[in-house]
Amino acid sequence: MIKESFNVIFKDKEWIKKTAIGALFSVIPIIQIFSIGYIEKFLHSILKEGNRELPQWKEWGNLFVKGFLWLIISIIYLFVPLLLMGGIVQVFKFNFKFFITPLFVLKSLNPLGISGFSLGSILLLAIFFFLPMALMSYSDTENIGAAFHFNEIWKKIEKNMATYISAYAIVVVVGIIGFLVMLFVSSIPFIGSLVAWYIAAWIWFIVYLLGFSIFAETYK
Repeated sequence: MIKESFNVIFKDKEWIKKTAIGALFSVIPIIQIFSIGYIEKFLHSILKEGNRELPQWKEWGNLFVKGFLWLIISIIYLFVPLLLMGGIVQVFKFNFKFFITPLFVLKSLNPLGISGFSLGSILLLAIFFFLPMALMSYSDTENIGAAFHFNEIWKKIEKNMATYISAYAIVVVVGIIGFLVMLFVSSIPFIGSLVAWYIAAWIWFIVYLLGFSIFAETYK
């Protein structure tokens, strides 16, 4: 199943162009909503049509609307851990600096900031476990309320727990690798943090496509 999901991404003759566009949009505030909408469109076509081909970049209005709704659902789910991290380490103040010079921001944290960042990160990972199923529930029903039917969401996860955990592990582990790559590349002279951030965004965009391709198998 995981091998098939990899093939879905990389057998597309235009996978480099399609994912590179998604990565570019991902690093631009507001415009990143189109990237989120693209992932939703990819998932929706799997759930509704069984079509696992990477979609074309078109129907921009629909991409924006669906991406915006996915973003709203995600913010509601992740609000508490993000607030914890933001309230203690002032992520709202250093948000731009963190993504441009992450090592500088992390090194500037005091012990309380490190504790808050760590606690928020753990809580973020815990809540993030349920988010993919919530997003799939919306994409399947096109009803935003379905993303908050917690009992139904848990039943679907429990029904295919092993596959769901596999997909979650891939997204988290490769996502962390992408973050480490960003930290490493950003420290190399003459390359620059913006290039590092784009490389990481490209990795993450591919990982999310791969992850939701696998997550879709658990939505039955």
